[in-house]
Amino acid sequence: MNTPSLYKETQKGVFFNNRVFWKWIFNAILHSMILFWLPMKAYQYGMVWENGKTGDYLGLGNTVYSCVILTVCLKAGMETNAWNWIIHLSIWGSIVLWFLYLTLTSFFWPTLPFSADMTGMIGMLTSSLFFWMCLIMVPFCTLIPDITLQSLTLTAKPSPTDQVRLKEHGKAPVIDRIYKPTSYKGSSLVKAKTSNDNIEMGTQV
Repeated sequence: MNTPSLYKETQKGVFFNNRVFWKWIFNAILHSMILFWLPMKAYQYGMVWENGKTGDYLGLGNTVYSCVILTVCLKAGMETNAWNWIIHLSIWGSIVLWFLYLTLTSFFWPTLPFSADMTGMIGMLTSSLFFWMCLIMVPFCTLIPDITLQSLTLTAKPSPTDQVRLKEHGKAPVIDRIYKPTSYKGSSLVKAKTSNDNIEMGTQV
């Protein structure tokens, strides 16, 4: 309400149009390729544990899905403009719920007559160095293009919404700080000097 001009962006369809739609489609395809092929290459030659068990499609599948959960939640955080406890609960709670589900299904069988193929899965994954490497590197590699593009946009061409948001946090856009330097102290001194000169001239007259 304090900045009514921002409503023009919504009225003009700046945030949702054909260009934005296809940008998100391309982004989703790129993310899915990275999320699948990086863990796939990491597990290319298989994994053998000390007990003689080897990794199978479930090990790879749960690794990929864990990376997907982290990436999606972190991407949602990047696109969030206003944080509150509901947003925090949704993002971090989703990550916790997935690993809680993975842990519980690892101990269902034979107490419960299902998920027999998931028995001990959490222990196998967490004891694998590949799993932890994928959990850290895959979301980072997936989101690095988004982080780079978002940083360049905020630096070189911030939208009116971005400019207002930065001012609310007491910051000026980087492009303004580089090309539009403002010295408040200097300008106040110039004004004071000018006013003093005018007074002296008036006295002489």
